[in-house]
Amino acid sequence: MALSRLAALRAGAPPIAARHAFRSLGAQAPRHASTQPPPTPTNVGATPPVTPPVAPPVTTSLSPSSSSSSKKSKGSGPVGSLVSLTLFLFGSTFLVTYYLDSRSAIHRWVAMPFLHTFLDPESAQKLAIDLLQSGIAPRDYTGDDEALESDLFGMPVANPIGLAAGFDKQAEAIDGLFDLGFGLVEIGSVTPEPQPGNPLPRYFRLPTHSASINRFGFNSDGHLVVLDRLLARVRDHLVAHPHLIPSNFLPDPRSPDADPRISQRDVHVAAAERIASDPELVARLLDAHGMPRSLRKGRLLGVNLGKNKTSAEADATDFVKGVETFGPLADYLVINVSSPNTPGLRNLQKRAALESLLRQVVHARDQLAFRPVPTQHAKADPQAAQRRVPLVLKLSPDLSQKELDEVTSVILETRRKGANPASGIDGVIISNTTTSRPLLPATLPPDSPEWSTLREAGGLSGPPLRPLARKALQQVVGRLRDSGLEVIAAGGITTPEDVLQATLDDGATAVQCYTAFGWQGVGMVSRWKEELRRLLSSRDAREKQVGGRKAPPAVAIVEEPSASNTWRTLSRSTALSLSQREAARKQADEEALRRGVRGELRDLQRQMGGDGDVNRTREDGVWWPAETDEPYTNLLRSAREALGLPSPALAAKKASKGPDGSGDVVPPAMVLGGSTSAGAGGAPVEDKGSKEERGVQVVGVVGEEYVQGPSKAGDAKKGDKGQSWMEWAGVDKGRRV
Repeated sequence: MALSRLAALRAGAPPIAARHAFRSLGAQAPRHASTQPPPTPTNVGATPPVTPPVAPPVTTSLSPSSSSSSKKSKGSGPVGSLVSLTLFLFGSTFLVTYYLDSRSAIHRWVAMPFLHTFLDPESAQKLAIDLLQSGIAPRDYTGDDEALESDLFGMPVANPIGLAAGFDKQAEAIDGLFDLGFGLVEIGSVTPEPQPGNPLPRYFRLPTHSASINRFGFNSDGHLVVLDRLLARVRDHLVAHPHLIPSNFLPDPRSPDADPRISQRDVHVAAAERIASDPELVARLLDAHGMPRSLRKGRLLGVNLGKNKTSAEADATDFVKGVETFGPLADYLVINVSSPNTPGLRNLQKRAALESLLRQVVHARDQLAFRPVPTQHAKADPQAAQRRVPLVLKLSPDLSQKELDEVTSVILETRRKGANPASGIDGVIISNTTTSRPLLPATLPPDSPEWSTLREAGGLSGPPLRPLARKALQQVVGRLRDSGLEVIAAGGITTPEDVLQATLDDGATAVQCYTAFGWQGVGMVSRWKEELRRLLSSRDAREKQVGGRKAPPAVAIVEEPSASNTWRTLSRSTALSLSQREAARKQADEEALRRGVRGELRDLQRQMGGDGDVNRTREDGVWWPAETDEPYTNLLRSAREALGLPSPALAAKKASKGPDGSGDVVPPAMVLGGSTSAGAGGAPVEDKGSKEERGVQVVGVVGEEYVQGPSKAGDAKKGDKGQSWMEWAGVDKGRRV
């Protein structure tokens, strides 16, 4: 049997497995005819010639069930295709809608981690700019809430959240950024001449603190390129909204010279290009329609002006050029003298240089006078007020308290010295990035790779900057109180709570963020607006519960915002409360100073034999201060000045004998220039009740406490409206303190 199988295989017969496989397909296993004789004991050892197997004819006969299934599939083809197409369209629409909504989780939890992992920060920022200017970027669909509306430079703003300069430096994605919900967008910094900025890399992340360090160095395409982009944006807007084009820029279709082959769109394009070729004409047209330069209601467009590295350090020409170039096309202009990445730029914050700079840029701004031009709906008012583009000064957080005081003094002096009372700087931005590294070294692990990043030169931004920027903000707001200047908070604004704190607690009108946008992504503004609305409702409800006083944080109480808790109303009430708090703070500081001086005087009294209590201490003995005792009288004079009281003056001499028989003693009198003693700053102290009824005489004031002495009719001349030295010092005649 084995020999017969071997012979069959050599003869080319298919194996049994192959025959079974063919049978399973409904085909007969091939039977190969062989001309060789069957194996016999005599020819087993011979090797027969190998004949290649012939491929059997494969039949495609199908079973009845397979045939019916095929017919059924063909019968349902159109229905299946329709279902597939419907599912595809539905899925595509859902994905597109999901993608276009800036609040979608995919942007925050997928796109942002991807960018942070695989792209350096500057490349990620460029990719975001390209996407935003493409027109297919995500956008904010939450809309504007009336509760968040406010006013900035006399113009309405839909919400107080702004984007700081540095993100869209070249004015490439303005509309895409407004679509994300920002209330104000600031482009730049823009320099007169193009410059590449500092060498790469120049932008670094600090993931542990969601912070960053940059040293861009004013990389800019220059005035002309950025100006062309702004004008092109106006042109496209006029083409899309032809009703804004004045009728005198459009040909009369009934005129015999009208060419019927020219379409209406071509006419609008030609008129829009003509208008957009003249920045001043653009400004007049927008003013005539009451439109902001952002071309969007409730949105403001700012232009941040920088300085070329090749310009002289103290030369203000670059800023003057910026005012003249972008004044017609900006809702406000920013004079950036605080960037740490341009050598010598921060020196312009010193008094002499700043006075010269502000004087020149204010003069250049005042020369830009825009009057509305007639539109097809109404004629211009020839007496319309001239529009002055607001000027804003951006300051550094690294200025000392004294330097900040000098800067604010220069700002206020510039406004007072202007030809127009309203002329001068209109606002301040606090603040730019810092060259210091606050808090970071103490909070980083020893083996963190961010240590090398911390040693990079440049300005730090993000949450670590917040305490420094807030301190400067509070000081500047206190100095500019009641001046009419707007203050914009920037630096470390990372959460909606920061927005609320900077505006309603610290007195800023709006905020700007930059680093937070890079970390939180396109949905940041939408989320912040929703949270701010909730915080406002919660704040209003808590204040109602505690009678208008600020209560500790509590669970949000969801309610519709009322007229009492809108952003505009709260901002105005905040200004009043801040003014009251500032006055109370100053009073507390003065009182603390007086208490300190009073304590020193008590110590001195103890050293001189008293117990330090000017109200009750009376000891036997005689001691009279003489006119020649200059050290003591000078000490008392200095003490009164420190207490805010008028300096002592010698009164008329009184003839009296001292108890020790030393002859005439002439105690100098403390003439206060009134019938009452003086309080802080020389203000008269209210006489509470009759001196005879109280049995005491008011001889001084320390804070809110009266320093009293016993009433003696003989201590001073009768009818003398002043106060004797002894009375002020608490000395009873014949006794010492």
